[in-house]
Amino acid sequence: MHPGYTPHDILTATETARAGKAAGSALVLFVVLVALGSPLIYRGWQVREKYRALTDLPVLPSATVSDGELVKLSGRIRDTGGTITSPVQSTQCKLAFWKMGVLRRYDSFNGRSYWSVAGIGIDAETLVVAGETRDIRISDVSRENALSATDELKHLLGSIENSALDSIARALDPPEFEDRLTPSEEWPEGYDELGARVDFEAETTEQPGLLGRLLNAIRTPEGTVQFQETTVSAGETVTVVGRVSGTENERVRLQGTESIDPVITRASPSELDSRYRRAYLIQLYGIPLLVTALCSLAGVGAFLTP
Repeated sequence: MHPGYTPHDILTATETARAGKAAGSALVLFVVLVALGSPLIYRGWQVREKYRALTDLPVLPSATVSDGELVKLSGRIRDTGGTITSPVQSTQCKLAFWKMGVLRRYDSFNGRSYWSVAGIGIDAETLVVAGETRDIRISDVSRENALSATDELKHLLGSIENSALDSIARALDPPEFEDRLTPSEEWPEGYDELGARVDFEAETTEQPGLLGRLLNAIRTPEGTVQFQETTVSAGETVTVVGRVSGTENERVRLQGTESIDPVITRASPSELDSRYRRAYLIQLYGIPLLVTALCSLAGVGAFLTP
């Protein structure tokens, strides 16, 4: 024992050293986890800015707006007689959200898998939405996109501007209809046409043997294509975020800005706002709070460990 030091002094110094070591370990873990989660935290900040801009938009038809201004509106789709044929179900409707995905496996034993998006889209003619005092026409609704892995990452990070991809994701969560075809199955003609629209060609293989059929019964084979679709008919209510076009403000184009994405959804305006708010609260505040809690527990564990 060092002269002049009591056992209490030595114990206090030891505990202080352990506390410093535990705090240092927790701080390092905090920095690492925050760095890993920074893309999602940044995405949360972006969503918060979009939420604030979205809630400040004028609402048609009650608000007075000028040409080119971004607006939000909600109303029932008028039955104008014309319909479209949805690309997956071949259903007569006014609006169709659809997506194609391919199952990919990536570990050594092909046990882990994910659905890679091959193409997504919205099909519609000009929609007529009933307003309080007048009908409003919604144009430029139809769009489609073939997504690469880079596009999927950009969408996850929120770096694709003027994107209606979120509208499709919401409409297909969950989808109204889903179908899957394995690589050994032939595609119906409609599916072939949809694949051609996004430059996707089905992977074909020979019929599997007995072992292959048993394995496919246990798990979905790689290369299986998933088709999802949700349709909207006349009389259903939609909420739209778009740009006013026309001197009398009777037409809205499905277009956005750098800060606000164009939106068309079956959700009400309040539900739409709540989704954005919930998303940014989880990503911007929830992730840092979770990281802080985990690091605090790790620090306490390190301190208590002899």
